[in-house]
Amino acid sequence: MKTFKTTIAAAGLLSLLGAGAANGQLLAPNCTNTLTAPGGNGIFLMSTLAVQGTCVNAAGKLFGDFTFGATFLDPASNVVFTLNTINGQDHHGISFNTTYLIGNTYTLSYEVEVFPIPNVLFITELDGDFTQSGSVGTSHLSKNSDPTGSPATGIDITKIGATLQPGSVVAITYPANTVQDLFVTDTLTDGGAISSIIDTVIESGTTKVPEPGSLALIGLALSALGLVRRRRSH
Repeated sequence: MKTFKTTIAAAGLLSLLGAGAANGQLLAPNCTNTLTAPGGNGIFLMSTLAVQGTCVNAAGKLFGDFTFGATFLDPASNVVFTLNTINGQDHHGISFNTTYLIGNTYTLSYEVEVFPIPNVLFITELDGDFTQSGSVGTSHLSKNSDPTGSPATGIDITKIGATLQPGSVVAITYPANTVQDLFVTDTLTDGGAISSIIDTVIESGTTKVPEPGSLALIGLALSALGLVRRRRSH
C-alpha cells in the first residue's frame, strides 16, 4: 500500500511539473530541428521552415509546424522575426514576405509557444496587418487562433490601397495568465500591391502564483520521491 501511494504521488509531481500549456491547450510544436533567431531577430526561407519538424527559437518564443499554401511560389519567399519591448511587454513580430500576385489567395499556418514550459509568461494579444502600397486595390486578411480569444471570430482586415477600412478588426486578446500556446491560421486575398503579411505576438510577464493545493501536491510528491530513494538504498 505504501508503494502504491508513493507511486501516485510521484506521478502527480511529474504530471504537475512536466505539463505543457495550461488549461488543456495545444501540445508544443513538433520540433526535430530547432533554428535560433538571436535576440528574437532573424530571417529564414519559407522553404526551410516548411520542412516538417523545423522550428525557430526566437527569444522565448518557439515557432513551428509551419505550412504555406501552394501560391507561395517565389523561391526567395522568407519569414522575418523581430523583437521589440514596448511598455514592458515583448512584441514578437513575424513577417511573411513573397512576390504577392493580384487575384491570388494565400494561406499559411504555424504554432507559437512560450518557451520553455512551464513559464511565468503568457500570450496576451495577437495583432495582424499587411502592407499594401498605392491608392487602389482592395485586399482582405482573416486570421484565427486556437484557442480563440476576443473576438472569437478573429482578425478581419480590409484595405483599399494602404488605407484600413472601417469595421476592420486588427487584434485578438486573451484572458490574463491563461494562454501559452497558439495555433494561428492566415488567409489573404490579394487585390492590390502587397509586400508582406505581418503578425505580432504580445506576451506579458505576469507571474501566475501556484494555488495552495498545487503547492501541497508538490510537497507530498517530493516527500514520496525521497521515500522511494531511501527504500531503494536499503
